[in-house]
Amino acid sequence: MIKSFKNAIKKAMPKKASAVVNPEMPRLEWTATQADLMEFVYSLYLSRKVKDANGRTATINAITTQVFSLFGVEPPKNPTKIVDNLKHRKSPKDISMMYKAVCDLYHNLFD
Repeated sequence: MIKSFKNAIKKAMPKKASAVVNPEMPRLEWTATQADLMEFVYSLYLSRKVKDANGRTATINAITTQVFSLFGVEPPKNPTKIVDNLKHRKSPKDISMMYKAVCDLYHNLFD
């Protein structure tokens, strides 16, 4: 069952992509919290799949700037402080947005 879950995720992921914002396209709107967007940024950073122009793994600050810009959201002054706060969440109501998304995906695939 886990193997088929992993295969489904691999099929859904593009092979290679590069972010180019087209100014003629309507701007995307982020409707969750800044912390949720920072969690998304942090997951990109941890994947080590986002590279800079020199082919090196992009820094969390660079990814934060680009992703927040994509959604027209002011980036935090200290992204690593927000990430540190995310790591120390204890309350059940503060469950990770990414964890909820993975649970939903899992239930959609196997229910």
